Amino acid sequence: MPFNRPELTDFPYFPKNVLKSDLIELEDLKPGCQKPDCIPSIDNPKWIDYPEIQKEWSDDEEVLLLLVQLPNSAIESYAFPLAILDYHEIINFTTSSGKKIALTYCPLCQTATGYIRKLDGNEIVLGVSGLLLNSALILYDRNTLSLFSQVWSKGIVGKYVNQELSQIPIVQTTITQCIRNYPNTRFLSVDTGFPNQQKRYGKYPYLDYKTSDDI
Repeated sequence: MPFNRPELTDFPYFPKNVLKSDLIELEDLKPGCQKPDCIPSIDNPKWIDYPEIQKEWSDDEEVLLLLVQLPNSAIESYAFPLAILDYHEIINFTTSSGKKIALTYCPLCQTATGYIRKLDGNEIVLGVSGLLLNSALILYDRNTLSLFSQVWSKGIVGKYVNQELSQIPIVQTTITQCIRNYPNTRFLSVDTGFPNQQKRYGKYPYLDYKTSDDI
């Protein structure tokens, strides 16, 4: 089915006199799909342990490992298979210790970031905006419709212009290495609540984008 590319004005982020970062021009933002949340984030992730993840993936499956340090110097660790992130890009969740976190991944640029979901004392909830900047993921906050560049980890349009998101360490690794270094790691399950996407996990959705010399 052909993609009827929308206009920038079809998106809800640009009211009259909206604040904009000097880092961009609005025309630099390009529609990548039809509307906000056209790629669905996972907002109620199901976590499983190592014996369960072995039933879903091989031990050499690549994951993003996110580490949250607690005040007592203990570390909470969460792992996200790239094969799932290819179809969702954003995971909003709350850790066991109560921290509100977002894991974000751009399958086109293969960039990953983890954020604390608070700005100015307010909770933010991140989604896929439907817009790209130089093929890179643009996030939006569902509470304020502010836009953020994932590459810069900074607000570029709206209420949070030029404000930086607080980052959390992430490393790309394998399931085996996760368990070797952090045996209590909790893994994102394929039981995401999105059956249409679930049956495609493990198949890269953008065909030869990674390998084509024409891109």
